[in-house]
Amino acid sequence: MREKLVPLIVSVGALIVLLIALVPGKTGTPEQTVYATVEKAKTGDTRGYIACFDGELKQQLQAALAESGREQFRQNISERAGQMTGIAVSRPAEIAPDATEALLRVELVFRDRNEEQEYCLRRSRRGWKIVTISPARTVEMPIPYGTLVYPEPPPATAETGGTQQQDAEDRPPSSAVPDSPEQ
Repeated sequence: MREKLVPLIVSVGALIVLLIALVPGKTGTPEQTVYATVEKAKTGDTRGYIACFDGELKQQLQAALAESGREQFRQNISERAGQMTGIAVSRPAEIAPDATEALLRVELVFRDRNEEQEYCLRRSRRGWKIVTISPARTVEMPIPYGTLVYPEPPPATAETGGTQQQDAEDRPPSSAVPDSPEQ
């Protein structure tokens, strides 16, 4: 009897795991896939990076990997991701819980520019996968990220703890200060 129970328990366990994986919302969100893609690229995880894609786009990435070699591909994706200073992801429309496709606006922020794209993702048993990315619309920044906008204040003086400029502004004009007390 015990020999018949073990396969049955294993089968039921496998079925439960499969059903949990197929429940909408249990495989992450489209946004999480986009963020994971950037994180995989930053760390140079080529397998994890490519696993975030599906369809023709995934095939193109696999072909680029085969052509350039794993080390060059890893270097390319990690360098590009390392140049980013931020990422903004937004949904143009709400995604229904049972949706199989999602469209996201993604803005990649670099020091000198922003790149805006639309990502189309498709839900699979393995979670949300990126299937298409629109061409980037580049927006040049008039002031590069990290540029000092206001001049640095002068250093504080030792006597006052203020700045030399503040000290000069706080003093009355020399003609207003009498040289000696009146008698």
